[in-house]
Amino acid sequence: MLGEDSRAAISSGESAVAFRFPVDEHSLSATEIDPENAIAIDEGFIRSAYEKNGLKLEGEVHRGTWATNLPALSLQDMVIACAR
Repeated sequence: MLGEDSRAAISSGESAVAFRFPVDEHSLSATEIDPENAIAIDEGFIRSAYEKNGLKLEGEVHRGTWATNLPALSLQDMVIACAR
């Protein structure tokens, strides 16, 4: 998920995955040739889409190690969403 912290990590070169290639107005890919291989989607867009579809994020976004050097549950970001 592309939030302020992950965008800063990409810009500074600190992220393990460099999402540099625009896919659309809400997402970036790590590769130009195969965008689906590694894609990051704007966090605000995800939150809005969940809300519009009757889902609510439960708790915080669990950031993955791709964007931080901190211990994490996974390489990928994770969220838990429940029906409202």
